[in-house]
Amino acid sequence: MTQATEVYREVRSFTWPEDLRRDLRHALRTLRRAPAFTAVALLTLALGIGANTAIFSVVNGVLLRPLDYPRPEQLMYVTTQFSGLGLRQFHVSAPEYLELREVNQSFAAMGAFSPGAGEVNLTTDDGARRVRNANVDEHLLNALGLQAAQGRLFARGETDRTDPQGPLPPVAILSHELWQTAFGGQPIIGKLVEVNSRRREVIGIMPPGADVLDIRPEIWLPLGLIPSNRGNRLAHSLRVIGRLKDDVTPEAAQKELTTLNEQWGERVGVSDHMFAPSTGHILQMAPLHDQIVSGARRAIWMLQATAGLVLLIACANLANLLLARAAIRRREFAVRTALGASRRRLLRQFMIEGALLSIAGSALGVWLAHFGLRTLTQAYPGALPRSTEVSVDLPVLLFACGVAIATTMFFGLAQLRHIGVKDLGVTLTDAGSKGASGGTRRHVRRGLVMAEVAVAVILVIGAGLLIRTVYNLANVDLGFNRSRLVTFSITLPESTYAGPMIRVQAFQRLLDALRAVPGVEAATAMAGLPPNRPPFKTTTTVADATVSSPSSPALGPFQIVDYYQYVLNDYFETMGIPIVRGRSFQPTDATSSGFVAIVNEKFAETFWKGRDPIGQRVKPCCNDQPPWFTVVGVAKDVKQGGVDQETGTELYLAVPQIAKPAPGLGIAPLNHVVLRTTLAATALSQTVKRVVHEMDPSVPVVQFRDMETVVAESIQRPRFLAQLLGLFAGLALLLAAVGTYGVLSYFVAERRTEISIRMALGADRSSVLVHVMREGLLLTGIGVVVGLAGAFGLSRLIASLLFGVGPTDLPTVAGVTATMIIVAAVACLLPAWRASRLDPNAVLRV
Repeated sequence: MTQATEVYREVRSFTWPEDLRRDLRHALRTLRRAPAFTAVALLTLALGIGANTAIFSVVNGVLLRPLDYPRPEQLMYVTTQFSGLGLRQFHVSAPEYLELREVNQSFAAMGAFSPGAGEVNLTTDDGARRVRNANVDEHLLNALGLQAAQGRLFARGETDRTDPQGPLPPVAILSHELWQTAFGGQPIIGKLVEVNSRRREVIGIMPPGADVLDIRPEIWLPLGLIPSNRGNRLAHSLRVIGRLKDDVTPEAAQKELTTLNEQWGERVGVSDHMFAPSTGHILQMAPLHDQIVSGARRAIWMLQATAGLVLLIACANLANLLLARAAIRRREFAVRTALGASRRRLLRQFMIEGALLSIAGSALGVWLAHFGLRTLTQAYPGALPRSTEVSVDLPVLLFACGVAIATTMFFGLAQLRHIGVKDLGVTLTDAGSKGASGGTRRHVRRGLVMAEVAVAVILVIGAGLLIRTVYNLANVDLGFNRSRLVTFSITLPESTYAGPMIRVQAFQRLLDALRAVPGVEAATAMAGLPPNRPPFKTTTTVADATVSSPSSPALGPFQIVDYYQYVLNDYFETMGIPIVRGRSFQPTDATSSGFVAIVNEKFAETFWKGRDPIGQRVKPCCNDQPPWFTVVGVAKDVKQGGVDQETGTELYLAVPQIAKPAPGLGIAPLNHVVLRTTLAATALSQTVKRVVHEMDPSVPVVQFRDMETVVAESIQRPRFLAQLLGLFAGLALLLAAVGTYGVLSYFVAERRTEISIRMALGADRSSVLVHVMREGLLLTGIGVVVGLAGAFGLSRLIASLLFGVGPTDLPTVAGVTATMIIVAAVACLLPAWRASRLDPNAVLRV
């Protein structure tokens, strides 16, 4: 032995690079000789690292990466609040914005924008298309720090207008993406484009990715404020963004806003202002980044924690693999130590083996993450804010490298733990025995399996609760019959269809043509499409209301109505919305001298509790000029602001009757057409496009889909979360099952002699089968109990993400428990069956 040691030490006189090459070749040979171990380790690493890399890409792109503006931490989103009316965050009126911009001392720049109708018609050489728009003033672009990639931005005063009824200034700025897709990147500065049938000069091209409040506008249009008009303080429609001065903190700016609230009338010289502690109407602000991502923050961190738990399960599985593999390689460790190998040299060897596995597993995991991210963003484009900024970039790759380094250390240290544990002579004597691993390592392996099962239970319960949530959301009573409904959107440009009555007549002609299509049973049009539309939150005068009414100098006593819905006469019949009291709109209403309206059940219960709503009167927004409307019907409540939200108060107005002269009454444009049909949406698509094209070739048909798709899109985020968490839970369940199978297989292998002696002494095969199955199910049972305790403790963290199901839902818990036991039984069955098929004579002879 001494001579062999000396020979080995003489051979060790290689240089460090040569040693590294030798260790690398040895590691490759070692991994190649154990293909099953290598494949399982690589796959486990790839799944664990891939899941974490994918979700960290979301965390980095949505939550951690600063907004793509100069000094983004200075950008604040300014809103108003009507606490007395339950409006915790609302938009800003034009007079408030103009006055705040003039008197504040905290903001270096402040601008406003409005999404407008959300989309406009753009006519190109390829035909008409719908593009997202943002109506902005020049101050907003200055506040954001945006610069034109080509041409220029709006000049001073170019976004304003002097005539309330006049057109907006005829200029436009294109996004870089629209310039590339619609105009092929050809020179376009100074040329005219047709927007809503009105010619506008293209004065600039935005840089790639230019955005505001995550609406991703494709065309930027003038806002069209009238700076001299400070009268209408009730119409809150502006989104306001301010950039703080370099020496001003957010706390100081908020303090100034509070002071302005208290002294508003004195500061701006108006007597009908609404800012006062008594009204609950105040100005407030929050960081722009928080405003964009706050609704998704908790869900994203929950996904990252879930991915981390999956990685823990993967590491537990790898630990079990390493424990078993280290026990097998104890003779190799002993021989190499006897030949003079130091613990440092062996650690380096193990680190190289771990590095090879970690690098290969991380590379495969990053590829899986990239593929998974691309699939998810395509399947759920609107599920996350800032989704266009989610990518596998340098910070994400550094994260993956960090995980790879951590797993490399894990590999090396886990195997080094088994060096020098026993006396060398004992190790060389019993290393070949299957029973020599020791009770400590058996307990460690079993403990790891129980931990895997416990974590898997937590994840599967979370996934089960979210799946129940999605099921509940998909089956909510929306208030209308969504079966056999097909919808699409169009916009009739005001330049071509001047006046409300002309637009109503055009829609009537279109609907008559659609009703003539075979298979179409009914057709209607409306301003807002349920079940997911933004609330109007409109000031409305409600006569004889049974609730206390706030008051303003301009309007007098008023109430806030959540939704106005502008419809054609056959809206309720086509949508399948029951009229629970009174009647629906009739064609004769358009020619009668009075004005009639329909309210929903929530409206009647809120404002006329205990009274008959039929015959009551309301006056729509926003001053004393609109006429009184008499309520002739009460419709069933319809989900408008989301299937998971409570139904709001709603006022229905028939466009054919209010298109006639009605002083001071604005009309939201009809944008959405709904057909009740026996045909599938795909079979009807081309026919609808042909009918619309025959009416007006410049009007594109967009968002053509059935109502089931509309409802599915309205619950994109919970469906996205449920599918991701379900995927992680399934992966955790699989890894836990593999871990249980591995431990039991090793249990059978190392106790073959004991089992054979039992069988030789008279134990039958069924008792052996039960014994091994009991061993596996006991581990699972303990893991399930621990996991249930953890799930009850942690499930309340996701309570805000649930709908129609509690965080301790007993059916979900029972289903998860049964699933875990069934999966464990399947994982235990094969090792137990192998144990029961052992031949005692053959085993004992060996």
